[in-house]
Amino acid sequence: MSFTQDPKGYSYSHALLGAAIYGEEDPAIRETLKEEREWQEFKKDTARLKAEIRRKIPTSQEWVAMTGQQKCSFKIAGRGEKAIASALDISVKESPSGNSYSHALLGTAIYGVKDPALQAMLKEEIEWKELKRDPAKLRAEVRRRMPTGQEWMAMTKKEKKFKIAERGENAIANALGVSLEQDPCANPYSHALLGAAIYGEDDPAIQAALRRAKKNEDE
Repeated sequence: MSFTQDPKGYSYSHALLGAAIYGEEDPAIRETLKEEREWQEFKKDTARLKAEIRRKIPTSQEWVAMTGQQKCSFKIAGRGEKAIASALDISVKESPSGNSYSHALLGTAIYGVKDPALQAMLKEEIEWKELKRDPAKLRAEVRRRMPTGQEWMAMTKKEKKFKIAERGENAIANALGVSLEQDPCANPYSHALLGAAIYGEDDPAIQAALRRAKKNEDE
């Protein structure tokens, strides 16, 4: 049996080799060959591939709203978002299933570059990238929204769900290099530690909150 590509690195050739060994009627081989042949057809006809994606996820709003788990489990003919991006000639540095910016870029190839929901997502992702590169700018943006350490410590549980470029306190802490054992939205000590990175450890409200939270944890 001759192959155009090495079966070790090419799923369709691997399935064909399996068919020669176990027979095309083998259920696993038959299903794999069906899937592989379907994928080859999608690669040849990218308009059909896009249509199949839109059949499963009809709108860009749904694409933007996909959770991490949904992105990872989403498949077309057994292929995930990275393979789909490659088939659509979308060059991404990171897998779209794990990177929001890449996910948005892939979305523009499916729903259109001028789609409002995707344009908004790309704008947010670009803004977040800039803020991550410049922690001082990120701190300033948080302080613009929440000017003082006192206001930071007085935040209600609902207010702690605030976002900067669609990122919450956990992501902000990571961007500022603050290592937290617990979610700052739910844990007063973690919230105070994040506050110290934003307003400074010398801020009176932050200092008092850290002492109080630490005392409560030690009791």
